[in-house]
Order: sequence, then C-alpha cells, then structure tokens
Amino acid sequence: AAQIRDVVGIIEAVARQTNLLALNATIEAARAGSHGRGFAVVAAEVKTLANQASAAASRIVHRIEQADEALSHAAEAVSTIGASVAAVEQTGTEIATMVSSHVELLGALGDTVGRISNVTATAAIAMSEIAAANLQTVGQADMGAQSAGELDRRINALQLEAGAFVRRLRAA
Repeated sequence: AAQIRDVVGIIEAVARQTNLLALNATIEAARAGSHGRGFAVVAAEVKTLANQASAAASRIVHRIEQADEALSHAAEAVSTIGASVAAVEQTGTEIATMVSSHVELLGALGDTVGRISNVTATAAIAMSEIAAANLQTVGQADMGAQSAGELDRRINALQLEAGAFVRRLRAA
C-alpha cells in the first residue's frame, strides 16, 4: 500500500505539472491570436487529461484506505479468536485435571474433551483461513470478519457448555 501511495503521489505530481503546462500553453495560444486556436484546443485536452489522472489517483488512495480499514477489522477479529482459543484450551486443561480425580466420569469427560479438541482444531483452521483471507480484497476481508464473529459465538457457547460441565464435575 505504501508503494502504491508513492506511485500515486508521482502521478498526482505529474498531473499538477501537466495542468500548469496546459495553463501556460493556453496563455501562449491566446497571445498567438487566431494562429494559436488549434494549440488552445490541444492545451484544453491536456488539462482535461491531467484532471482525470488526478481524480483517478484520488480514487486509488481512497480504495487503499478502505482496504487498510477492512484489514484492521479482520486483524482485530483474529486477535479476539486467539484469546477465545486460549480460554478454551485453559478449560480443557482444567477438565483434564478433573478427569484424573473422577475416574467414573471419564466417559462423559472424554466426549467433552473431544468436542473441545475439535472446536480448537476448527478454530486453528479458521484462524489460518481468516489470515489468508486478510490478504485478499476488501470484500473478502469483510467476509473473514463475519466468519470470525460466528466462530467467536461458537467458542463462547462451548465455553458455557464446558463451564457447566466443570460445575457438574465439582458437584460430583
């Protein structure tokens, strides 16, 4: 993005200089009187092209800013997912500790740990996919942020389930 901004800056500078040259040419054409009319038409066309180049450069800068913003939102979503995955892993560790002291509940705990492991693996895969999507277009970055929100909701639901399970274990 920085390199593109540098190139856009050069384009804008060329457009400004071209605009000044077109203005100078218009003045010279006016001095030439009737002999300079054709030159005045060319100068007007050059000025129009310079204005179009400047407008295009502005649109490019605006789109780069949009892409930066979308990528920033997606990065925040990935960070949130990372924190949620860490919390799920901590819950998994607590459950594993309780398994050693509650052998009779091993079957039920095995299922819960399996689901947590599956969700953690899914979360890791989703984080990789989201990171790859962040490198894509602005639209894909927005889709990644939506997916991250859904994954966060799933992880929160699993945390609630795991917490309820831990409470049942402690009560047992």
